[in-house]
Amino acid sequence: MNKNQRTLWCSAALLVAAMTADVVLADDNPFALSLSGGGGGRNARLMTTDGRQIYEHVCQSCHMADGKGAKLGPAAYPALATNPKLVAKMYPAMMVVNGLGAMPAFGSMLSDEQVAIVVNYVRGNFGNRYADAVLPAEVATLRPPMQRVATELRGR
Repeated sequence: MNKNQRTLWCSAALLVAAMTADVVLADDNPFALSLSGGGGGRNARLMTTDGRQIYEHVCQSCHMADGKGAKLGPAAYPALATNPKLVAKMYPAMMVVNGLGAMPAFGSMLSDEQVAIVVNYVRGNFGNRYADAVLPAEVATLRPPMQRVATELRGR
């Protein structure tokens, strides 16, 4: 499986997880996906602001419930548990917003606040004990100019 196939597989797994989870399309539901937007396409945006919930609905399908990652055939999903790369708080934030390699970009699906919340959740759980929090204003600096507002779910 090449890098593009892994990215596509992970993106498909995310969409399947989001669509098969107990998700109701209502504004008062923290798990709701907003499916409105212009351009004639369907735009998706996760509405919750709870780090654990964001992790469960966005990250867990690849990085697993325990954060230990997985090796599925030729594809490998890195462990977030006790991961020394998370010491630099902006590194995981950059990965979530812009993706890299097989890691898809979720910046168009998650707001600055949601990215900061899920990164802080991961950096404080799964055996990680990093106390310096990522702020939403710091996340905003990582976005490409055309993606200042999270409104659309796009692949890489």
